[in-house]
Amino acid sequence: MIAYNILIFPDYLFFNKIIDIPKSLSQKEARSFIANELEVSSPMPLSGLRWGYLRQNGKSLIMASTPERIADAGYTHTEIENAHYAIPSVAVISSVKLPNGWNFYETSDSITAIYSLDGVYEKIFSIKKTIADIHDQFSELAKICGTKEYLLFKLKEFKKLSFGKYKVVLEEANGQELKSTFSSKSYFDTFDIRNFAQIKVQKTKRIKKNLALFFLKAIPFAILLLLIFGVYLHFKSNSLDEKTAHINELLPESKKIEGLGEQVISLRNFSGKTMFNTLMIAKVNASRPSSVEFLRTYAAVNELEITGSAKGLAELNAYAQTLRENPEIKGVEVDTLSKSGEAKFTLKIKFKE
Repeated sequence: MIAYNILIFPDYLFFNKIIDIPKSLSQKEARSFIANELEVSSPMPLSGLRWGYLRQNGKSLIMASTPERIADAGYTHTEIENAHYAIPSVAVISSVKLPNGWNFYETSDSITAIYSLDGVYEKIFSIKKTIADIHDQFSELAKICGTKEYLLFKLKEFKKLSFGKYKVVLEEANGQELKSTFSSKSYFDTFDIRNFAQIKVQKTKRIKKNLALFFLKAIPFAILLLLIFGVYLHFKSNSLDEKTAHINELLPESKKIEGLGEQVISLRNFSGKTMFNTLMIAKVNASRPSSVEFLRTYAAVNELEITGSAKGLAELNAYAQTLRENPEIKGVEVDTLSKSGEAKFTLKIKFKE
C-alpha cells in the first residue's frame, strides 16, 4: 500500500518484540539501546535486518523483518528507496489510544491484534489476510491470542492534512470511531525500517528537488510581476525619454532573472563532488565493525581507497564481504599485511555510476 509517497507494509511481514526502555533516554540513545537489544535477541546480525520502533511510556515496540522476506512480498528496492517513509501498517494507527484489552484491526493485506493497557501496547500478533472467510480468520487470530473477547476495527481513513501532519480514523464494528491527528516526525521517523544512511540520502534528494521546484515556480511569477510593472510604467510615461529610462532600469532586473534561471538549472543538475565523496565514505562506514579502523581515505570519481587496520583477517574479510553485498558497490579489492595478529589493509572500493 502506498499513500502520499509513504510505503506501508502489512504487519505480518514483521516479527515483533516489546521491551522496557528508560524514559530518560534521548532519541539517539534510545535507538542505540534498542539496536543492542535487537542484536542480542535476534538470530540474525543487525545488518541483515530492516527494523523500526515505537516508544510508549517506558516501553518500546520493535518491528523487524529481512530484506528477503520483504522482497518476496513483492516490494522492490527502488520503490523502498524512493519512498518518503517505509513503515509497517501498525505505525499508521499507533497515534490512536486503543481501549484496554484486545483490539483487532484489518487492512487490505493483514489482520493485526494488539493488547493495549492504558494506551501502551503489551502484546501484538498479525496474520496475512486471505480470500478465506474473514470471520474464520478473526477466530484463528483469537486462538493465537488466547482470547474470545476483542474489539474489531477497520482503518477507515488515513489523510494528509498539511506538511508533516496526518489524520487517522479507526471505525469499530458498531460504527464508533477513534480519531487522531499527529505529526509524522513523532511516529514515522522511528518506525522507518530503512537504515540511517539510506534515509539521509533520500532526505538530501528531497531537499534538492523541493528547492529546485520552488525556484522553478518562483521564476514565472517574478517575470509576470516584472511585465505588469513594465506595462504600468509604459502607460504612465508620456515621453520617449522617460520610456527609454524605464527600460534601462528594467534591464538589470531581467539580467538577475536570467541569472536565477541559470542557477536553477545548475541546482537541478548538481551532483556535488564534495557531497558525493562524503556520502561514499558514509556508506562504507555505516557497516564498519568496531574491530576495523580507518586511518586514511582517498576519494576519486566513483572510487574510494581506504587504508587501516583490523584486529584479525577474519574480521576484515567479513567486512569486505558485507561491502560486496551492498547494491550500490560494484567491487571491492583487499590488500593485506598481517603482523602479530593485526592486519594492515588497503581497501579499493568501486561504486556503481
